Amino acid sequence: MEKALVLLSGGIDSTTLLFYVARRLGVKHVVAVSFLYGQRHDKELDAAAWQARAAGAAEHVKVDLSVLGGYFSEGSALLRGGAPVPDL
Repeated sequence: MEKALVLLSGGIDSTTLLFYVARRLGVKHVVAVSFLYGQRHDKELDAAAWQARAAGAAEHVKVDLSVLGGYFSEGSALLRGGAPVPDL
């Protein structure tokens, strides 16, 4: 396999897949794709960018879907302007 595209959230599952594709399968050209959806924290995208570099991805593309976040922000604690994060 010469090229691959991996959806990368910055979490452990997508990071594991990224490294598996890049290192174990030996894919020569890996593109990591992350989505900006209006998430509350930028930490996810920062982590995804770091992981893409660490895995040797040829490119890390960030797709801006934040315009859609406004439609769902009221009910989600994951989005800016959404429900408060519960204090447990």
